[in-house]
Amino acid sequence: MNIIWVTVISISIFLLLTGDISLFLPSVVNACKDSLTLCVSLCGIYCFWLGIFNILQESKVVDFISRLIKPLICKVYGTVSEVASQYIALNISANLLGVSNASTPSALSAIKEVTKDQDNSLPLTSRSPSRAVAMIFIVNATSIQLLPSTVISMRSSFSSLSPADITLPTLIATLVTTCIGICLTSLLYRNSTTNQKSNQGQKSNQKLSKLSKTASDSKKAQANNG
Repeated sequence: MNIIWVTVISISIFLLLTGDISLFLPSVVNACKDSLTLCVSLCGIYCFWLGIFNILQESKVVDFISRLIKPLICKVYGTVSEVASQYIALNISANLLGVSNASTPSALSAIKEVTKDQDNSLPLTSRSPSRAVAMIFIVNATSIQLLPSTVISMRSSFSSLSPADITLPTLIATLVTTCIGICLTSLLYRNSTTNQKSNQGQKSNQKLSKLSKTASDSKKAQANNG
């Protein structure tokens, strides 16, 4: 990744030095202006939904939702704590409403809660994510959206005539990607579990063979001494 960024920056600097700088500076100013305008226009919708989520948390609605979808959470994510289930429920709710940036903190909190009891003495390069952590990442990244409010707001800010036309295509696309992601993750972790059990069985057989060989060698030695 560092190589990619260095390459892109180097090419950009080269084009800047060899090109017409009088065209570059106005483009930078216009891009910054458009970015700031978009951020301000999206700020209202995010403040609204974050306030709604805070009210849901304070009124224990999130607890009710987590208990309601507890069987689904156990089926998809495996066995997780109640606190992790609440964060997962909040993450799913935020994604369903299309507030992806607002769903990221709840996903990070869920991952932190799931990995709380894991062994942190190992270096990061030696750790592998659990099935629950992988599922949280996949579901948050694909994020089924019933109401893509962020995309609708962006289309409205650019004066779209029908900003909500994206609703059905977004629902279909996110539903398909989420199902594929869950299936692939489940398949990979199932194969990983099978391989681990197979390796454990092979190690046990090797230990038994070594023990039996040692026992037979000791019997031969006793017989020779006798």
